[in-house]
Amino acid sequence: MKKLIYLFGIVCLAVSCDTNTKTKTTHTEDSEENEIVKPVSLRDTSITPAVAYNNFFIDSAAVMAYVTKNNLPAAEANRIQSFYNQRNFQFAWFTNNGPTEEGRNFWNAYTYEKTKAKDTGYDRKLVVMMDTLLPSLDTIVIDATDSTYVNAEIAITRKFLNYYTSREDGTDNNLLQLVPTRKADVLASADSILKTESKIVDTNNLHRQYHALKKELAMYLQLAKTQQADSVVFIGKLKKGMSSPVLPVIKKRLQLMGYLPGADTTAVYNDSLAAAISLYQMSLGMKADGILSDSVTRRINIPYKQKVAQILVNMNRLLWMPSKIGDHYIQVNIPEFMLHVYEAKNKVFEMPVVVGKEGTNTMMFAGDLNQVVFSPYWNIPESIVKNEIVPGIERNPDYLASHNMEITGKRNNLPVVRQLPGKGNSLGRVKFLFPNSYDIYLHDTEAKYLFTKTRRAFSHGCIRLADAEKMANYILREDSAWNAEKITEAMNSDTEKFVKVKNPVPVLITYLTVWVDDAGKMNTRDDIYQHDAAAIKRHFISF
Repeated sequence: MKKLIYLFGIVCLAVSCDTNTKTKTTHTEDSEENEIVKPVSLRDTSITPAVAYNNFFIDSAAVMAYVTKNNLPAAEANRIQSFYNQRNFQFAWFTNNGPTEEGRNFWNAYTYEKTKAKDTGYDRKLVVMMDTLLPSLDTIVIDATDSTYVNAEIAITRKFLNYYTSREDGTDNNLLQLVPTRKADVLASADSILKTESKIVDTNNLHRQYHALKKELAMYLQLAKTQQADSVVFIGKLKKGMSSPVLPVIKKRLQLMGYLPGADTTAVYNDSLAAAISLYQMSLGMKADGILSDSVTRRINIPYKQKVAQILVNMNRLLWMPSKIGDHYIQVNIPEFMLHVYEAKNKVFEMPVVVGKEGTNTMMFAGDLNQVVFSPYWNIPESIVKNEIVPGIERNPDYLASHNMEITGKRNNLPVVRQLPGKGNSLGRVKFLFPNSYDIYLHDTEAKYLFTKTRRAFSHGCIRLADAEKMANYILREDSAWNAEKITEAMNSDTEKFVKVKNPVPVLITYLTVWVDDAGKMNTRDDIYQHDAAAIKRHFISF
C-alpha cells in the first residue's frame, strides 16, 4: 500500500524544481539520503494579518536561529526557509491558544505511522510536549516569542517537510492547502478542486468518501453559483394534508438538493413532500416522521455557499487520515454518534456511541485496538477527582463507599482514586484499549438510556458503546480461547482480566459532519464542537 494518500500544494512550491539545483548526500530523520539543494523561495509579503490564514506570526530570525543551531543540511534548511517565506512567517501548527486543526491532524498521522513502523527513535521531547498540549486545546495561552513553542513549531515543520518529500503516493495538490497560507474564496477553491483530477488511491471507505463528497461538491457549487435561495420564515409544524405559502419554496429547495423528484411547486403538503421530508430527516440523523418542523426548516435554509465550505473542510480532513489504516478498521464518527466496523469495502456492523460533551471533547486520532479488559477498574482522571470526587467526599464521608471507589495513593496533592469492578462501574463490564496520548478508549456503560437520545455527547471524552459485548465477541472472534460463553463469564466476574488481541484492529476517531452513505445520499450532522466553524473562518473569505 502506498505510504500516504496526500501531498499538499505548498510543499510542492517549497521544493519546486529549479535549473540551479545540485545533489548533496545527507541523512536526516524521515529524509532520503540524496537531497536536492534548491534555492530559497521569495518571501510573500502580500500575506498580511487581514488575509492570513493564521494571525499568529513567528520571528524570521527564530527560523534562521533554529537552522543554524541544528546545523541542518543545505537542502533541508532551504526547504524550511522557503516554507516560512511563502507564508510570510505565519505559524503553521499553533495559534495563540494551542495547536491548529492542521497541527493536530499532522501530528496524529505522523505519530500513528511511526508507531505502526515500530519507530521509537523520533523526537521524544517533542512527543511529550505535544502529548501535553493536544488535550489542552483552547485552555492554554501561547506566546509567539516563547522559545519552547517556536522551536516546537519549526521542529514539526521539519518533520512535515521531510515526511512528505520522501513519499511517492496519490496526490491532489489543488485541494485546500493542508497547511494554508491565506484565506481563499470558497467558490474559487471548490472550482479549482473540481477541475483537478484526483489521484487519491481508492483503498478504503475513507478514500471513497473523498471521491463521493467531491461529487456532492460539484452539485452544491453549481447551486451556489446559479440559485438565489430564499430563506423560509416559518415557526411551528406542517404535515401531510396541510397547506402553507412556504411550501413552494421548501419543495424547490428539496428538488434542487435531490430529495424531491418532479417539479411540483404547489402550496399543498402532499405524499411526495412527506416522503421527501422523511428522506431529508434521515440524512440529518433525525426521526423520519415526515413533519416539517422549525429544526428541519432551519437546515433547509442553510445557504448553498455554506454547504460548499462545509464539504470542503470535511474533504480536507479526509486527506489527513493515516495511510496505514488499510481496509479493515473501526471508525467512530463523533458528530454522528456512531461506530462503524469495516472489512474490505463492506460495513460489517455499526452501533450507537456516546462521545465527550463540550469541554471534555473526544479527540480526533488513530490507534490500534490491542487489548480487551474485562471487569475493569476505572482509574479516575485527576480532573474528575479534583472537580467531582473531592467535593463529593467533603459533602459526604461515605461518598467513596457508596460509589464503590477506593483511594490507592496520592499524586499532585490529590488522592488517586479508582472504582472497583462490578455493578455501578462507570466503564461497565469491558473496555477496549488502543494506546493514545489522550487516555481515550471504548467501553461499556450501564447508562443504556443515553442511547435513546439523538444527540449523545455526555462523556468525559471516552467512547461508550451501546453493545460492548458484541464488540468483545467481534474483536476476539479469532481467539479460540474466547468463545461467547467465556466472554459473558469474564464480563460478570468482578475480577479484572486483560486479554491481548492477536490481530490489533486500527481505530479511527473522526470528525466528519458531512459524508455520503451506502445509499449514495449525503448526510449532515451538527458541528457539535464547532470545529467546522473554526476551520471555515480560517480557510475562507467572507465567513
